[in-house]
Amino acid sequence: MKLAGVGVVAAMMVIGNGCGSKPQTADGALRNIQESVVNNRPDDIFKALPASYQTDINALVADAAKRMDTELWNESTALLKQAIGLMKSKRELLLASPMMANVPNKEDVAKNWDTGVALLHALVNSQFTNIERLRQGNIEGLLAGDGAALMAQVTKLMESSNQSAEAGKELAKLKASRISIVSETGDSAIVKIEVPDQAPENIDMVKVEGVWIPREMADGFKDGMAEARQNLADIDFTSEEGKQKKTMVLMQMGAIKPMLTQLEAAKTQEDIQAVFGGLMMGLMGAINK
Repeated sequence: MKLAGVGVVAAMMVIGNGCGSKPQTADGALRNIQESVVNNRPDDIFKALPASYQTDINALVADAAKRMDTELWNESTALLKQAIGLMKSKRELLLASPMMANVPNKEDVAKNWDTGVALLHALVNSQFTNIERLRQGNIEGLLAGDGAALMAQVTKLMESSNQSAEAGKELAKLKASRISIVSETGDSAIVKIEVPDQAPENIDMVKVEGVWIPREMADGFKDGMAEARQNLADIDFTSEEGKQKKTMVLMQMGAIKPMLTQLEAAKTQEDIQAVFGGLMMGLMGAINK
């Protein structure tokens, strides 16, 4: 992960005006985002968006969840929970498996296995996998609850991983970065981001609905949302084609589940290897559909 400056991270994190009631300057908006990232408050980042942006995102998530088949979603979630539980209960056997021999940075994988599995467990058991909750389209509520806890775990993983050392360093740079106003004229401004060990970066900001956001975001938001809505229009599990796809995926998951059950009962490397080949083939088949 290469960070060109806090402005890049902020843009990726959906930058806005901050959640306070006082009017914000363009540099103040970025400082609020900096604090929200450091303090693991993704809901503050979402609340910083222009009101219409929040409405559009909520509607998009709700529409996507409503289009998803409930049975298929719940079965997929259950399968993921079983797989993640297996990663926890069979940690030593899986790490010692010959299939791990060619994994890059195996030591780092082993070191961060528990933290990574804990993150996956938290994610798959969070409200983000509750289809009825997603259909409500309340992103702020999701981010304020499980979102904050997940963000904190991601931060912990970034800071502790050898493989993610660069990401951890970039997070430290984010905390130490300086943000200042270069110029501000009406609804336009230039904000300077000074990141340790990197050249300063200027971010072009504009005010939308009383909120400061990057000009690049303002220019691309409507088109991005339109493209997302068009992609959602192709999801239809009530059509004949959709029903066939659902049936196929359920069959594939039905074949994988007994393999996971066998792995849960494994006691030796031989037991693991006897099942693993077939499991991988089943997973790849499901992914490619």
